[in-house]
Amino acid sequence: MTATSIQASATDLEHLDFRLATGEAQVCVIGLGTVGLPQLLAAAEASFAAVGVDIDSTIADEINRGVSPWEDTDSERLQQMVGCGRLKATTDFDAVSDSDCVVVCVPTSWSLEGRPDLSAVISAVEEIGRRLRSPKLVVLESTVPPGSTRRVILPLLESGGLEVGSDFCLAFAPERLDPGNKSFSTVDITKVVGGITPTCTALAACLYAELGIEVHTVSSPEVAEITKVFENTFRFVNIGLANELAEVCGSLGISPREVLDAAGTKPFGFMRHSPGPGVGGRCIPLASRYFRWAAQRQGVGARITEAAIAVNDEKPVLVAKETVARVHSALAGRARPTVLIVGMSYKPGVGDVRGSVAPTVASLLKAAGIDVQYHDPFVPTVAINGERLASLPLTEDSIRSADCTLILCPHNGIDYEAIRKHSRCVLDPTNTVS
Repeated sequence: MTATSIQASATDLEHLDFRLATGEAQVCVIGLGTVGLPQLLAAAEASFAAVGVDIDSTIADEINRGVSPWEDTDSERLQQMVGCGRLKATTDFDAVSDSDCVVVCVPTSWSLEGRPDLSAVISAVEEIGRRLRSPKLVVLESTVPPGSTRRVILPLLESGGLEVGSDFCLAFAPERLDPGNKSFSTVDITKVVGGITPTCTALAACLYAELGIEVHTVSSPEVAEITKVFENTFRFVNIGLANELAEVCGSLGISPREVLDAAGTKPFGFMRHSPGPGVGGRCIPLASRYFRWAAQRQGVGARITEAAIAVNDEKPVLVAKETVARVHSALAGRARPTVLIVGMSYKPGVGDVRGSVAPTVASLLKAAGIDVQYHDPFVPTVAINGERLASLPLTEDSIRSADCTLILCPHNGIDYEAIRKHSRCVLDPTNTVS
């Protein structure tokens, strides 16, 4: 089939707009992780035919049984949509061919060589490009460096001879979820939308509006891309500043928590960010690196971001060193010390250890000859230096048996009073009990 024979007209794209407005369109979501599955469920609940594609057959099978692989997506709602036939999952990218809208929600990362790694996005878009037959809307939600939608994604979709804005539409609309935050679901967070052309923007905005999401349109995908990386870099930089505050307060023998509480009484010009053992998760540290990378490509300095990366990257190492020094000083070499880590996930309320600083600290402690135990109600097991550890119950005995209790992720519901009462020594870079 030639590109000429499959060219769409403005009327075809108007028909796609009509199918969106009437709920007749089929929506395909590629990547059914913690971002993609909520988006797929939102499409089904808005009465669209919703099909998800994931390369992991285990995830697809669970979803087709109505079981959510992720704690933030409600299995009861999922089961209802699967049961009525509006939602299904597959590993077959041919689902793209029958869909009107394709939303890409696959992960991105940072390579060991110090460059953005968009390999999963590129692979997914190549699969879409092979099946780009009828007029389609393609939306990228994955976090990418500014400029990627136009420079990387668009050429892949146009490589078969199709033209954006007439044969298909392409837009960037970044995911902005906060895992573990039950106050803001996918449909509660304003969606920033920027298309390659005004028609692309309008169609993507129509899709999200039909899902019941408030939409904020911008002039280009570049604006939407840098919006995403900047809002996360903002958090990253301010956490770095809070980590510096903790170091200064430590040298003065005062509590950073007390300082933050006092600063928070100012009714304007202050936004609280708390110190910790580093900055965990995939999105915030990654976005800051994408922001710096984009600035450097344009020949612009990103000195504040660079400094924050240095401060936050060093923090887990400093925490491990302080812990090693504290326990060895207390024991004076009499025995092999044990540290009980409280919290192994990357943030409170979730069971995800991807990007968490806690396994990094645990690894450094084990390498220093310290036995590591941990308690985390959300993470039943974790691998540290090739050894599989299981979460211990937090009891008086487990606390007393450790030479030091190290709080790295302060989940709600943990008995911090017991930690205060029974620990031989408490190190708390999160300032939860300090």
